[in-house]
Amino acid sequence: LYKGIQYQEVESRIDARDRGSDRSAFIRKVVANHLYDLTKNRASRLIKFKPAVAILPTNDEFSDKVAARSCEMLLDHIWYQNNFEGQIQLNLATHAMVLGESYLFICWDKDQGDIAPSYKEAAKKGRVPMLDENGQQVKDPQGNAIYVDKPVRIGDVVYKLHLASEVLPQRKQKWEDVEYLFQIDTCSTDKLRVMYPKAAAKIKDADTQIYDYEKMELVPTRRETYVYTFWHKSTTGLDKGRKIVFTDDVILENEELPYSHGELPCVRFTDVEYPGELRGKSFYESIKSLTGTYNNLTNLIVRNLVLVSHPKWMVPAGSVALDRLGNDVTVVQFKGPQAPQLAVAQTTPPEVYNFRQQLKEEFQQISGVFGVSRGEPPAGIKAGVALQFLSEQESERYNELVLKWNETIKQIAKQTLAVAGDFYDEDDKRMVRVLGKNDGWMTKFFNTAYLSKSYDVRVQNTSALPKSVAARTQTLLDLNAQFPDQFTGEQVIDMLDLAQSDKFIDMAAQSVRTAEAENERLQELKGQMAERLTPEEYENHLMHWRVHTKFMQSYAFKYTMPPEVKQAFQDHVMVHEYFMDAQAAKNPAFAAELAKLPMFPLIYVPPTKGAIPGMMPGMDGPMAPPPQQSPLPSFQSQGMPANPLVGGEAQAPVNQQQATPPVASQQGKTPSVGKQLGGSPAIKPTSAR
Repeated sequence: LYKGIQYQEVESRIDARDRGSDRSAFIRKVVANHLYDLTKNRASRLIKFKPAVAILPTNDEFSDKVAARSCEMLLDHIWYQNNFEGQIQLNLATHAMVLGESYLFICWDKDQGDIAPSYKEAAKKGRVPMLDENGQQVKDPQGNAIYVDKPVRIGDVVYKLHLASEVLPQRKQKWEDVEYLFQIDTCSTDKLRVMYPKAAAKIKDADTQIYDYEKMELVPTRRETYVYTFWHKSTTGLDKGRKIVFTDDVILENEELPYSHGELPCVRFTDVEYPGELRGKSFYESIKSLTGTYNNLTNLIVRNLVLVSHPKWMVPAGSVALDRLGNDVTVVQFKGPQAPQLAVAQTTPPEVYNFRQQLKEEFQQISGVFGVSRGEPPAGIKAGVALQFLSEQESERYNELVLKWNETIKQIAKQTLAVAGDFYDEDDKRMVRVLGKNDGWMTKFFNTAYLSKSYDVRVQNTSALPKSVAARTQTLLDLNAQFPDQFTGEQVIDMLDLAQSDKFIDMAAQSVRTAEAENERLQELKGQMAERLTPEEYENHLMHWRVHTKFMQSYAFKYTMPPEVKQAFQDHVMVHEYFMDAQAAKNPAFAAELAKLPMFPLIYVPPTKGAIPGMMPGMDGPMAPPPQQSPLPSFQSQGMPANPLVGGEAQAPVNQQQATPPVASQQGKTPSVGKQLGGSPAIKPTSAR
């Protein structure tokens, strides 16, 4: 029916115009394939309602945020590699409309992906030896070394779409109760021998009947066979699940379920479901009789037009010379004393056309596709508001199928991340390529174990923003205009999907990203390692201060952090506040920004009037920079002496507006603040209070 084959005779499926027999009197039956049109329309509407797949962390930990963001980018990369949004989604929806249900298997293929980095390195030295699990070279029974002949790849997640006739699930009333299923594939026997060399001798070339969907019939084959895969999920009786691959002659694989999620490695999408029935039903079941009647009426009209639409001469036999009449007019001869006449008969009564139109409206209503979505608005309705209302009502009618589709997409995303977590290795440099240079810094904090932890990663439908680029842009601009205090410029750019480019990432966004990374590192490093994260003069100290102090207000920091971690954070924030106070003395605009911070300064105490510049609070004496280095920007006022620890005579009064020369080390790099503030080993800003 999807292919337009409604009538059983062969002539409806093949083109017989080139046959030698006379076909002039034959009227080919017409099939108006509304089922194909309705199927494409319903599938396209499903894809239009693409769910916003967002992977969210379960807490505020920086590592979980990085893991969630990395997982989302990885999911987008896998979908792009497999053309998920371009082809697989459409086929998944279309097959379910035609057959009632469709199955998408999410598996791991070790022969996909890039060439393994370890193989590349080994290939540079010559032939690559095959190693066992202990790192020893494998040898054949004769003692000869075995080498790897083909490149070894890192593998990747793949999607395999199967028709409903190729998947045989366990007989249950609900899909949730199904514990096992059989997956049927057709494969060449020669390919099977290459894939399973140990069982090559047992794989036979038997005559097999394979169903040909092009010819719509079983056809014999000689070098192909059915390959069955038995999948059993993790249950109470079979805790680790099972995977068995076999043919009619031999078992090729027999192992535990290779995926840690423990579920069947497929996601099912159904069109129509009946209570108590496992198999999904196609909407064809409800409207195929209506579309069949519609086509029968169409062929009736065609026959009537051909039969009686032409004018006819009604003449007594032998009363006229037939060769004198036009060939375009049919002649009907009869016997009787009646004069010839030109007769025109009525073709088809209007009731046939009216009934045919009613049938069309009925099967459109049952299928959930109306004239509005097909570009056929109701007669007399031209107002845009009325058409929008009808379109919304149609979408409401379609909402049930949309909800099932959204759930299917979420399950596909979850299983994809779970399979990736089982096989992705940190040594294959995969994440660096996926994230790219803009987000490559996240690889330092990303662990592949995050992919398989469902309690760390969730897939939800979030964002209610339109998917259309124009509508999304206008909606965000309107919201930003109506609520100017609720959205920052960085948030608007991020929601417009422009933040992936360096051109749209400003210094504030970069500073926030760096500060969050420092929060994570300060929790891991202790002692001198933490001093490596000491703030530098060129940083955006205001943004860093906000991120650090926000984390210090959390419950975890107050009650669960070790004392040395708390001290490292306090020292870090104190140095930021030192630079902020110094910058405020030179920049009135920055000082105005600091005045808006009610908690500033949180740890650092600025020196009182008359104090020696360069002295940190709580110290016994002033600080001096290391020898041969210029002093840091200090709180010098006009007429006050310079730092006496520099050496030599007292300096001349310093002009407050004079620019401070840059601080540079002997290597030409800016020294860390930990070195600048502590000329003597006994005085360090990270240990001062």
